[in-house]
Amino acid sequence: MPPSPLPSIIFVDDDRQLLDTLQNRLQRLRTGWDMRFHDNAQDAMSDLDNAGSEGAILITDWMMPGTDGLTLCKRFTATRHNETSDTPHYYVILMTGRQGIENIEAALDGGADDFIAKPFDTRELVARIRVGIRTCRLENDLRAANVHLTKQATTDPLTGLLNRRRALEILDTELDRGLRGTQSVAVAMADIDYFKNVNDSLGHEAGDRVLKVIAQRLQAVARRYDALVRWGGEEFLLICPHAGRNEIRSIAERMRTSISASPIETRPGNTPLSITISIGTAVVAPAVKVTADVIVASADQALYAAKHAGRNSVRGAALGYR
Repeated sequence: MPPSPLPSIIFVDDDRQLLDTLQNRLQRLRTGWDMRFHDNAQDAMSDLDNAGSEGAILITDWMMPGTDGLTLCKRFTATRHNETSDTPHYYVILMTGRQGIENIEAALDGGADDFIAKPFDTRELVARIRVGIRTCRLENDLRAANVHLTKQATTDPLTGLLNRRRALEILDTELDRGLRGTQSVAVAMADIDYFKNVNDSLGHEAGDRVLKVIAQRLQAVARRYDALVRWGGEEFLLICPHAGRNEIRSIAERMRTSISASPIETRPGNTPLSITISIGTAVVAPAVKVTADVIVASADQALYAAKHAGRNSVRGAALGYR
């Protein structure tokens, strides 16, 4: 893995003379750092808000007019310590003329990562900044790894769709909202007709191509707030919040025709395949208590009815309606 990019180095102090001196000394060291110097907290906060994925190191004076350095520390504490967030890491060095262990405690308890007392040797500050750079890089690498692992755990590697594990989490959430509110929740279970024949006659590479194209077409007709899932094998599940009996029927028909409307090319030179899907839908009325397993089982039964009716068709079930 290539090294992470260097974080920005942001200085803030209301003493302009100190900032100018620091800037001159650090530039002579030719560190290659992206350094910004501000004499007020507002400009520094704007810079921090616009920091890139590499994060930033904030070196701030404690006592300043308006927003002080300790407030700046607290401003970024919540996001930088959330390891599941993709927010870049911020490292804070608080500099002050205050002495005494109680001030160091207050600074570190307030969210600072390090503390340097004025007056200080520039070499000491540079050494502390280097520690901050290493910390930012390690934290950002950790977060990137966590995001990658989360994606691996919740998505299907072939199609890029959500997987069954993530689908059940989403479905539980939507059903709970439906129970507490006035919204209905619907699902559509789609199964590729005669998919085994594709694998048996053309091989699994052709079968994988069919799965990918079908995933793309189904995603294209789903609403932006629907969740499309590869349920397993040749089955796809669409979770549709706020969809009633008529709407889920309309959505399912769009899904069906998006596949049957045009053949799928499995490889150059091969005759494109005419593929169809059968779909079973299930919708839960508002304020009706139903588990994810029950609504999926109902959609599965409706899917079986669609297959029994000759395939390339839609059948539905309703739960909690009179």
